[in-house]
Amino acid sequence: MPRRTARRVAVPVLLGLLVTGVARLVTGGAVVGSVPIAVASADGLGAVGEYHPLVPARILDTRQRSARPATGPDGREFDVDVLGLGGLPAPTDADGDGIDDRVLAVAVNVTVVGPTRAGFLSARGTGTADGGASLLNFQTGADVPNSAVLRPGQDGRLTLTLVTPTGVGSADVLIDVFGWFSAERYPVRGARLVPVQPERLADTRKSGGPLGPRGVLTVPVRSTGPVPSSPAVVAVLVNLTAVNDLPGARDTYLSLVPERPVGVPATSNLNVAPGATRPVTAIVPVGSDGSIRVV
Repeated sequence: MPRRTARRVAVPVLLGLLVTGVARLVTGGAVVGSVPIAVASADGLGAVGEYHPLVPARILDTRQRSARPATGPDGREFDVDVLGLGGLPAPTDADGDGIDDRVLAVAVNVTVVGPTRAGFLSARGTGTADGGASLLNFQTGADVPNSAVLRPGQDGRLTLTLVTPTGVGSADVLIDVFGWFSAERYPVRGARLVPVQPERLADTRKSGGPLGPRGVLTVPVRSTGPVPSSPAVVAVLVNLTAVNDLPGARDTYLSLVPERPVGVPATSNLNVAPGATRPVTAIVPVGSDGSIRVV
């Protein structure tokens, strides 16, 4: 959520929301509900890889630190705490193997804010080798987000690397968490991903009109399109696209949340510059009424 003031004065934004999968609660190795999909392989897995939705929460905002993270041609690293924050379980390693006993991975949105040089950001579990892959690429001054599923490393931490090939600079980084996947030792069953036929659930170009400043678009998901009506559907895998090309367009950001927020949301999913069309993939918890909100 890089620029709160920008969202308050932003002109309307056209939106599209495409659903590609649902996370459904499982009990005793079987999917609760009636979607016709083979789930026999779940029987021997326990809670490994099952998804647990969270109320979206911001767990890192380097703008609140005394100094911005540095960037450089050789990459500048810094470690961040993840487990134990935003509703995530605290780190636990009872057998001492360096792997958390309960959290296999976290579903997050990472945003680079106001970089002074162009470059890229990578993320990995602390204590693991840098594989050289980038999570997101950014240009000077641009706020760029991306979603990721990351496995925390030592002490439940992530290591972020900021690389700017043209020289030393700085950039702020935000991390919002939306849920997590359980490891073998976690005793509580979660949800498993059930792919569905991709279908557009909302398109403000065809219905409802653009989303204006402080606007809220409620998108029903349960019982809509390929998504079943079962309350076992606890989250959806979606693609959100913003078209910010209307007259007088300004920098803005969008948040996907399960419930209608009070005031400005504390998390964000997508930043879009004037004249740009930009998509992002997200795993979004479903609200108590079976809907999600775009704010």
